[in-house]
Amino acid sequence: MEEFYRSKTDLHALRVLVQIHKEGSLSRAAERLGLTQSTLSYTLEKLRTVFNDPLFVRQGRGLVPTHRCDQLIPELTDMLHRFERLTEPEEFDPAASTETVVISCNYYERIVILPGLIRRIRAQAPHMRVRIETADTTGHTQLLNHEADLLMSPLVIEDSGLMTRHLLDERYACLFSGATPPPATWDMVAYQAAHHIVVDYDTGWSPFYIAHLKELGIVIDPAIKVPSFGGIEVLMREGDFVLTLPSRLARTFGAGFVALKPPFDVQFNIRLYWASHNHLRPLNVWLRQLAIEAAQEAAGIY
Repeated sequence: MEEFYRSKTDLHALRVLVQIHKEGSLSRAAERLGLTQSTLSYTLEKLRTVFNDPLFVRQGRGLVPTHRCDQLIPELTDMLHRFERLTEPEEFDPAASTETVVISCNYYERIVILPGLIRRIRAQAPHMRVRIETADTTGHTQLLNHEADLLMSPLVIEDSGLMTRHLLDERYACLFSGATPPPATWDMVAYQAAHHIVVDYDTGWSPFYIAHLKELGIVIDPAIKVPSFGGIEVLMREGDFVLTLPSRLARTFGAGFVALKPPFDVQFNIRLYWASHNHLRPLNVWLRQLAIEAAQEAAGIY
């Protein structure tokens, strides 16, 4: 029986295994693949026989991969992607493409760069699908694991499997609600005494300006900490708060806000990353160019 199933194993079954490993759930994997859970369960049982291993064990409501399964996934993922490359046409026609591209980024890139990129994709490849993944601080692993096509991030990532280029430069601004105008003298003393709203990311990553203030020996005591920029505009209207944020984000806030330069100068840049194995892939080359154009547009507008 084991030999029979081994001879009948196809790429579809291996793709199922990789997806279940990624999602940690039969139901989520089935939803992603557009299949029923019973189909995935049947396929998984065959694969358990082929590899002579349980592959997953149930823990709570999820599935935990076995050691053998963790060993298999990188090789299977690479094999599946190599096969996909072999079956791709040499030329890429955006107008005819029905591919799904995956872009990894965080809030800043979604607000500042992504709209221009989506507009360009829709204009040139109207049948293409786009999926946006949250990068947090580990977006580069999505590239290396064939889970994303591009990453846009302010982080400096050094990995031999990645390629990169500069997209745009950015600085910070201090944002005040118009209901509570900024102090007449806006210096470091006033800044330190202000009522700050600070975005304290769930990932533990700290904004560049926080590190700069620590280097200067300056510590601010936030009045409010939030895990993301979502809904922060509403909070800003509820008091005499100041929000330190990238300048291009500050300009996306609605009417009734005032932005000033902070009493310090911290510059950072947004970079584009892609995996080396995608460097010459025509689709990726095309997508990178659109991302560069969208970033240039954002740099010029703001």
